[in-house]
Amino acid sequence: MDSSGGRTTLRACAALGMPTFLVIEGLTRPSDVAAWIMAEEIRALNCAGNRESVSPGIGVKVERFMTAVFRKLASGGVGNGTNGEG
Repeated sequence: MDSSGGRTTLRACAALGMPTFLVIEGLTRPSDVAAWIMAEEIRALNCAGNRESVSPGIGVKVERFMTAVFRKLASGGVGNGTNGEG
């Protein structure tokens, strides 16, 4: 985690005993996150990381990724990511 906000969020979650999931760009699939959300019964989700000024284009990437996560959850298609969205 290379952002101060992200590190602060991880520390706060650890202190509160809240589950965390670290997404690694290029390795983590939307289906991985969707499966974790289901398994942990997550009802409120906090996404933290670099801001756009530090990582140009991150906003669009995160929006696309999270849209794929929520589509998986809405369709009940939490699986192995064989449909191309991961």
